[in-house]
Amino acid sequence: MTDTFIQIIATQTIDFQKYAFDRDVFDTVNLEVEWIKKAGIQGIDTPQIILTSGINHAKLKFNWKTTCNSFSKDTAILKVRVMDCGCPQKDTTYAYIKILVTEPPVVNPPEAICAVS
Repeated sequence: MTDTFIQIIATQTIDFQKYAFDRDVFDTVNLEVEWIKKAGIQGIDTPQIILTSGINHAKLKFNWKTTCNSFSKDTAILKVRVMDCGCPQKDTTYAYIKILVTEPPVVNPPEAICAVS
């Protein structure tokens, strides 16, 4: 699994899957996640993260419907621990998913046009 950086505008949705693979087709691969920095992630405004372990590979599914309150000048950092539970040797690597949610643009109202009678 590789490091990833995502930048979006608040109110947009982040929806992606990442995979971790093992060269040995019979080894089990597990994932664990830990928020290093949550930035604009607070309250019920949180991403849904689903981890699926498997033989030879594991999957991380990430879905977050950001809101106007999700924006932050700081970057959220999710640390993903990839564990190869196989033989002859176990191995662990890490990948980082960094997310920057920027402020939504200011929308100016249309100009009023007054008809002179």
